[in-house]
Formats: sequence, C-alpha cells, structure tokens
Amino acid sequence: MTISVFDSMIGRVLDCFGDVIEDYNTDNNADNNEDEKVICHRPIFTSIPQVKDIALINEPMLSGTCMIDALAPIGKGQNMLIVGEEGIGERDLLLDMMKMQLELKGKKKIVYALTSTDATVRQNVIQTFQDAGILKDIIVVSMRNNNNNDSSKEGEDIIDVASAAAEAVTVAGTACAIAEAFALSNGEDALVLVDNINSHKDLWDWSTRVLIDVYGVAAVVKDDIEGGASSEMRGFYSALIQRAGKFKETLGGGSVTTTLLSLLPKLSTLTDDENEMIFSDKDFELCSDKIKQRIDILVQNNIPLTAVTLRKIQIPVASESEKNRRMAVQHSEELISMTDGQIWLDEALYEEGQRPALDPQRGL
Repeated sequence: MTISVFDSMIGRVLDCFGDVIEDYNTDNNADNNEDEKVICHRPIFTSIPQVKDIALINEPMLSGTCMIDALAPIGKGQNMLIVGEEGIGERDLLLDMMKMQLELKGKKKIVYALTSTDATVRQNVIQTFQDAGILKDIIVVSMRNNNNNDSSKEGEDIIDVASAAAEAVTVAGTACAIAEAFALSNGEDALVLVDNINSHKDLWDWSTRVLIDVYGVAAVVKDDIEGGASSEMRGFYSALIQRAGKFKETLGGGSVTTTLLSLLPKLSTLTDDENEMIFSDKDFELCSDKIKQRIDILVQNNIPLTAVTLRKIQIPVASESEKNRRMAVQHSEELISMTDGQIWLDEALYEEGQRPALDPQRGL
C-alpha cells in the first residue's frame, strides 16, 4: 500500500490514504492532485533504514524549550518518546517544537499524525494549530470522522475498536511515509509528531486475543498474555519508532526525526468509601518484593492500609484502575528501551506551575 506525495499537501488535513479532509492553505488552487507532479510514491509500511543507508547524526533539532534542549536534546534523525498523562502540557510541547522548526532557516517539513478516536479532541488540536498560525505550514494526517461509536452489540464494539486502532496505526505510518518522501527525494529535514501511539497497543492486544480465540493460549508468548513486551511486540513498535534516520547524501541527505506521544491514564479519584477501605497484606502478594517489604513495615507498626495512606507513600492501591495504570507505565518503560531518548512529564510538577513539567530524573 503506497501513498502519492505532493508539495500541495502542506496546509492540508489528510486521511491515512492521502485524501484531503480539510484544506487550510489558500495557496492551494487545485481541488485535486491529478495535474500535480508527484514527489514520489512511498510505501505506508516499509522497512526501517538500514545501517548502510544512514549517516552520522551531527546536528541538533532544537525544540524551542531550553530545558529540553539542555536535559534531553534530540538530534536530527533520532526518535524521542514523550510520556505523561493527558492535559499536562504534552501538546503544548509539540506545538513549541513545530513553531521552532518553522522559525529556523533551511528546508524542512512537519507532519503531524493525529490518531485520537475522539472527534472533539481532533477538532481542538486542529483549532489550536490554526490559532497558533501554523496550520497552513504543516501537514496533518488524521483519523476520519466515520468511526461508528454507537454499536449496541458487544461484538460490534470490539470490531469498532480494532478498526479504529488499525486506522490509527496506518495514520502514523502514512505520516512517516510522507516525511520520508521529502527527506529522500528533496533532501529535506522532516519532523514527524505522532499524537499518540496508544492505539498501537490496542491493536496489538486485539490481535493477541484473536490468536488466543483461534489457536489457543499456546499461540501467544507468555509476555503478551501478562502485558509484557515480547520480541514480536518490540518488532511491531520498532517498525514505527525506528523509521527515523539521517540519510546519506547518496539518498538525498535529508532526515526524518520522530517524536512519539504515549499517554498514561490518570490516577482515578476514589470515592469516600474507597478512601476508607482497608486493605490487607494479602492484596499485595503479586507486587514486587520492595513493595511487599514496605507493606510489612506498615503492618508491623499497626498503620491501616488505606488508599489515602498508600498513595501518600506512593504505593499503588490494589484496584483495577491502579493495575491498568501500572501496566501502562510498564509499557511506556518498555517503549523507552526502543527509543533514542525520552521526555517524562510529571503531573505534580505541572500542578506546581513548572512548564514544561519535565521530570529531569527520568528525561534522557
């Protein structure tokens, strides 16, 4: 599956197949691309750059934020993972990156992959870009508005989730393909921002369930069942993460830099009854030895194991929401091992007024 890349894509919101959803560039006179010169036809899903194809990364990609450029710098041709809860300035960070690239001199392209399944979120993001005055200068690859979220049957709901996740994965692949076209054909520096990669996990989990339903548990490796990162899952993510690269002059001399956003679920607000609930040490039998040791200390000192007490000392509460969050954090940490660097945004720092809310101990 390939996509035809044109210069007139700039200033447009496209779907994963390159069809125009909205056009914000008044300089685009043509209603279609039929008479335009194609820069190149690029596979949406392709192999990552080989060692023989890439050059030395020796030029920084300035983010527009001094804290990031000093503590977690990124070079042109590298990939960066941004981790944090939604609503703590993660998209402001991406906006600053794009503004900085547009202010700098030189040949560059910016491609923003918008994978949210929430139409309101997509509209708000695009409106933010328009208010910032950059929408006419970037390419946005977005989910379409035809996903059916009103399915009444459980089976249809599952299919809808899988379909939306597959489209989101394709959106990210299309964004990379467009960036590669400009880098390889025109020798330009391209920045890809994927907002966000959570749907990749949804697609992987769905495919894992299908394999179990059809072939049984033996068809799936233990890590996938337990939420860990198997070698197959690492390969699945690497197909996106490792598409970044600085290409040799013989291949155009351009670069593709990727910034990937991974959103964590927020800590759930507990009700009064849940706050007063007292847990026992048996509720933490599956936790790490370090946490179990801390629980033993509390028990020995006759300190009630309430949700309020546990959260004060940063021990995860034995609840379903906490379990989901722990698994999301674990998944993000596994993604970090595949990337060149990471920026970890902290909600507590954000509430204290720090912008960006970068945790310097976890950023690299």
